[in-house]
Amino acid sequence: MKKIIYTTTIFATLLTGCSFLDDNPQGIMTEKEAISKADELVTTAYSSLGNDHYDTPFSLWIYGNVRADDAYKGGQDVSDIQHFHFYEIAQNIDPTFAEAFFSENAIEVTGHEDKTFAEFLDKFTEEEVEDMALDKELLKRGLSEYIEQMKAFLGMEEEKGVEVLTTREPGGVLIGEKIRQVILDPSHTQMDPKTELLLYIASRRQHLVEKVLPALEAGKLVIMDRFIDSSVAYQGFGRGLDIDAIDWLNHFATDGLKPDLTLYFDIEVEEGLARIAANSDREVNRLDMEGLDLHKKVRKGYLSLLDKEGNRMVKIDASLPLEQVVETTKAVLFDRMGLAK
Repeated sequence: MKKIIYTTTIFATLLTGCSFLDDNPQGIMTEKEAISKADELVTTAYSSLGNDHYDTPFSLWIYGNVRADDAYKGGQDVSDIQHFHFYEIAQNIDPTFAEAFFSENAIEVTGHEDKTFAEFLDKFTEEEVEDMALDKELLKRGLSEYIEQMKAFLGMEEEKGVEVLTTREPGGVLIGEKIRQVILDPSHTQMDPKTELLLYIASRRQHLVEKVLPALEAGKLVIMDRFIDSSVAYQGFGRGLDIDAIDWLNHFATDGLKPDLTLYFDIEVEEGLARIAANSDREVNRLDMEGLDLHKKVRKGYLSLLDKEGNRMVKIDASLPLEQVVETTKAVLFDRMGLAK
């Protein structure tokens, strides 16, 4: 980061301040001397970044070198250019520091603290802009660059919205999608319930390690269509397999990972199947073709899980109009996950 910003600063100097190119050389250094005095040359190069401009907001070596203890602020005492003293003692925030930018550009912001900088600049008339020789766009870019450079040097993270990853089971990754095709193929009517369960578990494991865990480690919010509860509801309650065995397999596949929040969209079985039949865009898979009895058992399974896992599961009435279901879902998500609306 230092190399990039320092290089940018020097390049900008070459573009905007050319008077020094007209100066006569003060001496000549041989290649051998240059190699033997590399440290001195680097020090000299860096010193030019701050000489005679110690208190301007674009003397970036202050924020990097002083903040990182590679250099001392210097001066007569603490009060000498005090806002740089805060970086030296690792206090990142000095409420008066931003004043330097405005004072350097002869901008008076007193009384306008409730406005954004863009809103503040918009208050000037065309005549005032011309009289003050203001370049509003240049000032906006300058302040923006100034803030971003300080953040980078200080290691301050920019506030961002939560990044969301949406995915599904079975599937989500190449291997998982191939397993999904095997599980849901309408022609695979002879599939044994335990085979079905183990295929779901295999897809779950691959999907988790390849896609979900990296996203969580990156700080993302993962929203997944189905997870461990589906195996309990479908293969446990629906197929009649041992639920303790399913719990063990889920734990084995996920290393004990459970969702922070599970949204269960509840609807009467008959209405749910009718919606599937009416939706020409939705795939019709092997499980959709099962009889009404299986789906009623599955619903019973989810309702049982809701009683058992009430701390993380929330039931949403999916029989309501779509807009209302969406709003209810958003409200629950924002509330339970601590997200800003």
